Amino acid sequence: MAENYVSLYRRAAYYGVPVGIVMSVMAVSAIYVDKVSQLAVVVIAMVLLLPCVLYHYERKMYKAEYGFTEYSGLWMLGILTMIYGSLITSFVTLGVFTFLRPGYFYEQAQLCITLYSTSTDPQVQESVTMLKRMVEGNMLPKPIEVVFAAFWLWSFVGSILSALVALVVKRVPVRDARR
Repeated sequence: MAENYVSLYRRAAYYGVPVGIVMSVMAVSAIYVDKVSQLAVVVIAMVLLLPCVLYHYERKMYKAEYGFTEYSGLWMLGILTMIYGSLITSFVTLGVFTFLRPGYFYEQAQLCITLYSTSTDPQVQESVTMLKRMVEGNMLPKPIEVVFAAFWLWSFVGSILSALVALVVKRVPVRDARR
């Protein structure tokens, strides 16, 4: 039994790779949704797939340990899996922002300025003026800032999502753990 044991941390690192791929597809699709609007469907599909993938991996560990895994262990597996997946996604996203779409934030700011300049709402006009100042003052966010913010956001979301998924995993009894 001892030689077949795989630690929670090793499992999380191993499971983090496919989760990182799912999250990377989601992130790249979100970055390019302004060019190809059909990618919005991919983003939504990946958002819906993520809890299913987490459930699959937490359930796999639960069954491998014959239903004796504590809630905290399942939760930690999900948290670490999301952190490792977020790390992979961060590298992919930074690569896209750096090499494939280096002017992404400027393009988005210009698009917003163009779209909202015709509005008669004073609050919208104030926002357009502020956005123009940000562009002129070179105060748009840097790719690394956005990537770090996304990393921490996904790590936090992963923690909450993992807690909910672990509750579901614990509720479903293990019938035959040897399968």
